[in-house]
Amino acid sequence: MTVFLIGIRINKWYKVNKWLPVFLAMPPMMKELSQISLNVPS
Repeated sequence: MTVFLIGIRINKWYKVNKWLPVFLAMPPMMKELSQISLNVPS
């Protein structure tokens, strides 16, 4: 069994160009991980 801890840490809110791409990529990554975990036999 594998557990993924997923999150982002934003140290400087004013540097939007640094954290916005990661923030926007989160939903697709979460969706893909949930699909992968559903297809793996126990």
